[in-house]
Order: sequence, then structure tokens, then C-alpha cells
Amino acid sequence: MILPASKEEGKRIKKRYCVFNMDGSIAELKGFEVKRNGELQLIKIFQTSVFEAFLKGTTLEECYNHVATIADYWLDMLYSHAKDISDKELFELISERRTILAEFLGEDVIKDKGLCYRFDIANVPRDVPITARAIPLAIFQSQQSIRNHSLRKWLHLSTVDNLDIREILDWNYYIDRFNSCIQKIIIIPAALQNIRNPVPRVSHPDWLHKRLVEKNSLYKQKRITDVFNSIDKQTHIDNNEPQFIITNDIEDIGEQTKSSINLIKKLQQ
Repeated sequence: MILPASKEEGKRIKKRYCVFNMDGSIAELKGFEVKRNGELQLIKIFQTSVFEAFLKGTTLEECYNHVATIADYWLDMLYSHAKDISDKELFELISERRTILAEFLGEDVIKDKGLCYRFDIANVPRDVPITARAIPLAIFQSQQSIRNHSLRKWLHLSTVDNLDIREILDWNYYIDRFNSCIQKIIIIPAALQNIRNPVPRVSHPDWLHKRLVEKNSLYKQKRITDVFNSIDKQTHIDNNEPQFIITNDIEDIGEQTKSSINLIKKLQQ
């Protein structure tokens, strides 16, 4: 069973798990993007393969190393702008599916409930919402003249001659979406199990990073009450019986305080 974590502090993900059979096959999958119609094929393929990797290795560290290998493979593809695959394969991986309602396009255009179409996210026009940069995949599959005309109009570009699709795709958008999936399935669960980040290119959420820094800080200030507790415990060990410090006058208090301050300085060195 794999339990993913939420990216938000203190929030839990309900009804989301993967159960395996004894032979390693998946018995039940609940709530993951791999079953979501509108999800990127890239994320679906990643999740399908990463679940199998969770069963590899003899230790927790080895398990996360196998899982990280899968994540790194797809991260390399995104950071290289998919240089080693064809345009057709790229479209299959990153195209999203949505349904346009008949009320939006008009009943004279659509006679049924809606029309399902696929689109990609471009990096232009600049300074507009993501929804305004969605390009229907049909544009890239049309004739060259129609394709160029549509892209100039859609992207607000003066020329699109010999335009490579990789030049206009919003790679940061796809990397962020993929990183979010890695955080929930790999990064956060690993940190909560005291495992060092298996995929360093994907950072911890801010709240988790702050928690880890505080936990692992070598310069964390000790409380004065902790020092007194340590002195009391040492007194018990030395004398094999409970000891109580009785102060008779103000001079004794000064000497005890001075000793405690010196001890704190030694602990902080």
C-alpha cells in the first residue's frame, strides 16, 4: 500500500491508495491521476511505472532509489524539451483533454452534450492566464498554411514560419505539474520517513523544508530547563539515589547560576 501526502501542511489525502497482490500486480488503485480522464498521459505513465518500483529494493533507501530513477527519467525528458522523441509522441504525453459544453459553442455547432478536444499549453502570449494559452492540438495536425495562419492568430505572433513546437510550449508549466506529482508520491513521504530527498531537483514544500531545517539544525538553542534536567539526572546516576539541591542564601544562587551558564556555553560549542 502506498499512501501519498498532501503538499499542504497538516492536510491529509483521503481515499487515495494502491494495494498490491502478493505477485506484485496491482489489486486496487484508488484516487490517483492514472485513472483520471483529463490528466496528462505523462503523469499516468509515470504513476503506473513508479508503483512497480516501490516493490523493489531490500531497504527503504533502496526502494526510494528505484522510485527516484523513474522520476529522473521523465524529468530529463522535460528538461531536454523532449529532444529524443518525435512530435507525435510528445503530443501524446502532454496533451490534455477537455469537454466544451454545447451551451458555450452553441446548439447549431454541437448536437450532443459536448465536444471533447485536446490541447497543449504555450508560453505565449505573455502575461495572460494559462487558460488563454491553450492551443487545440488540431491546429498542429492541419495543413501547413492553415496551421501557420491559426498559430499567428492564436499566439499573437507576427511570423511562425518553420516554428518548432518545442519553442512555444510552456515547459515550466509541465515541469511544475510533474514536480507536484513527485512531491506527493515520493518527496514528502520520503521526508516523513527520515529519508533524504531521493529527487534533489524537486524541492521540499516550504513548510516541510522549514521543519527539516529546524529538526536537523546543529545550532539549535537549548532551553535552560533542559540543562537543569540534565544536572538532576547526572546527580541521580552519581549517587544512585534521588538528590535535591537546597539553597540557603543568595550567594549559593549566584554560584549555581554561574555554573549553569558555563555549562550552556560548553554545550553550544
